[in-house]
Amino acid sequence: MKCSWWQVAKIKVNIAYLRWVQASLTRTLNDKQSMLEIQQLARTDDNYMVHLYFEVGIIKTRIKALSERLYEQRARLS
Repeated sequence: MKCSWWQVAKIKVNIAYLRWVQASLTRTLNDKQSMLEIQQLARTDDNYMVHLYFEVGIIKTRIKALSERLYEQRARLS
């Protein structure tokens, strides 16, 4: 089954968006002021940091899966 160029474009957009979200979360985790705010939130919610790092892991997994799918779609186009 052959795929269309728009399916490949849609996957590329999804990957770009997820990479942007991942970069944004990483910047937040690396920023001292943001980390102070996160620590304050973590004091009220014990699982806050766990959820934050879990979200980063989910995004990385989705990027990997979409990248593999993009590779497959490109192979079908050729």
